[in-house]
Amino acid sequence: MNNGTNMRRSLRVTESVLLQYEIIGEADFGKGLERWRIRPGVSSNMRSKVLDLDSRLDELLYRIKIDTPAAGDAIELLNNK
Repeated sequence: MNNGTNMRRSLRVTESVLLQYEIIGEADFGKGLERWRIRPGVSSNMRSKVLDLDSRLDELLYRIKIDTPAAGDAIELLNNK
């Protein structure tokens, strides 16, 4: 029991986020969700291609960091930018 004491705690999280949205009209909305899913970056096919490229880049970056650490660090910074 809390014996009449207030045991509440609070936590505040402040974080930035990059948010992109697009306002569409009723006509575009009526054309259906599939039309919007085929755009680059929305379709699952495009996502799998990006994941594949990221995986290949990570593997090559690992090899470069072993051979030339300074160059590997520079490329990693560019990739994370």
